[in-house]
Amino acid sequence: MRIPLTSMTKTATVAALLLITSVTSAQVTMKEVADAFNQGVQFASTNPELAVKSFEQAIKYADEVGGDEALGLRNQAMAQIPKLYFDHARALVSKNDLNGALAQLKNCIAAGEKYNMPQYANNARPTISAIYLSLGNAAFKSKNYTEAISNFNQSTEYNPRAIKAHLGKVLVFNEQGLEAEMVGAAIDGMNSNPVPNDMAVIEDIKRVVSNFYFNSAQTTMQAKNYSTTESNLLNAIKFGMDANPIVYYQLGLARMSMNKWDEAVEALMESVDLDEAAAAADKAKYFFNLGKSYEALGNAQKACESYKKALHGEFAQAAKFQIENVLKCVSE
Repeated sequence: MRIPLTSMTKTATVAALLLITSVTSAQVTMKEVADAFNQGVQFASTNPELAVKSFEQAIKYADEVGGDEALGLRNQAMAQIPKLYFDHARALVSKNDLNGALAQLKNCIAAGEKYNMPQYANNARPTISAIYLSLGNAAFKSKNYTEAISNFNQSTEYNPRAIKAHLGKVLVFNEQGLEAEMVGAAIDGMNSNPVPNDMAVIEDIKRVVSNFYFNSAQTTMQAKNYSTTESNLLNAIKFGMDANPIVYYQLGLARMSMNKWDEAVEALMESVDLDEAAAAADKAKYFFNLGKSYEALGNAQKACESYKKALHGEFAQAAKFQIENVLKCVSE
């Protein structure tokens, strides 16, 4: 009579379980070590859980039997266990069972540490990090920010250089308007020893933070909260907007509103330098406000020079008035 394959598999499984549980320490011989080891090999591709149990039993028997031959099989079994967990995790990832894969990878790390096989832990950690990154991205897309942060934190815990997870945290905190947390996550990412391939993501992190501060500055400027505006714009510069003439122009205006004339001149001059190639009409706003700042400082000569460079576009009439009626600048 032909036995169905499923029945054969079940029979082999039962036999393996009997092998694992039936031998007492008084009966252990080299044969039991080899049988347990071979059982693990047999089930490695079909039943990883049972294979692990078989290899663990082989290790236990080998310790009891002793001798070079037993210890040789023991070492082979120790090498197989973390590998089984890792291979099982890869199979689960292919089936999109990410949580199952995480459990197997964590077992892989534990087994690697138990049996002094660090190479498996070294392989499992970045894989765990990548899975948590994927879960974090999915949660962020669904606007489940609490879950997203939890997953991104796990990702960076298993791989502190997981730069995209650092970016994920910055994006979540930006959406939530949590400034301190966003900045902390940004700094962690920027200080994570990034490799050259990570630099584009570092720039994304800086862009998110600098935009946050620039947009905040627009709100605080409109509310005439000039001190906070100054702080926001300085932070925008710190996180990447250091080559943006408009940021320095707005910084100059905020400082003018606080009568910080010397610092206003400094910011406005930076705008002029950064926007050197712009058309005269576009630069007129810088020079007109430089004129006002120099005028407030009592430097009529510098004020006149600046107002004359502002005689373009929408600032032409106001600059002309200052030149002719207020300062009575000498014509060159």
